[in-house]
Amino acid sequence: MMNKTTEKDASIKLARKRMNVIEMAEALGNISEVCRRSGMDRTSFYEWKRCFQTHNTEKPTKHHQS
Repeated sequence: MMNKTTEKDASIKLARKRMNVIEMAEALGNISEVCRRSGMDRTSFYEWKRCFQTHNTEKPTKHHQS
C-alpha cells in the first residue's frame, strides 16, 4: 500500500506527463502523432486537455478517469 506522499508524487508525475503531451501537441500541431509517440489514445488526450483547460487541475473529473 502506498503512503500519501507516494500517491501524491505519482499523481503529480502523471499530471506532468499529460501536460507535457498537451504542450507537445500544441507545439507540433499534430495530435495523432503526439498520441502515437506518447502511447495515449486521442480520446484520452482530448479529455485531459479539456480537463486542464476548464478546471485548471492535475486530475480529471470523476467521469474522465480511465
